[in-house]
Amino acid sequence: MVIVNAWAIHQDPSLWVDPTTFKLERFEVVGPGEESRAHKFIMPFEIGRRACPGALLAQRVVSLTLGSLIQCFDGRRVSKEAVDMAEGKGVTMPKAVALELMCIARPIIQKVVQSNE
Repeated sequence: MVIVNAWAIHQDPSLWVDPTTFKLERFEVVGPGEESRAHKFIMPFEIGRRACPGALLAQRVVSLTLGSLIQCFDGRRVSKEAVDMAEGKGVTMPKAVALELMCIARPIIQKVVQSNE
């Protein structure tokens, strides 16, 4: 378990000018004509009192949805080219070239749909 002292990070005078004053522009990752400031803070709106109240529900719903898609559909590549695994820019390491799939329903989808009616 990692406990982050977000208060100390946001009150550090070596990182911020006037750290005791709230300035919304500090939370903009990239300002006009500036480099990224994302390294100066750690998830300011995802911990403490400002945490998303629906985060746990969203995590469960996303995992159930992804599981249902994997169970009920087969994915086939659209092109015959090899999958490009190059990384793009971003914190979540997106693919440089998006993967295109065609979803084909499996026979089990009929049972899932019929049981919900």
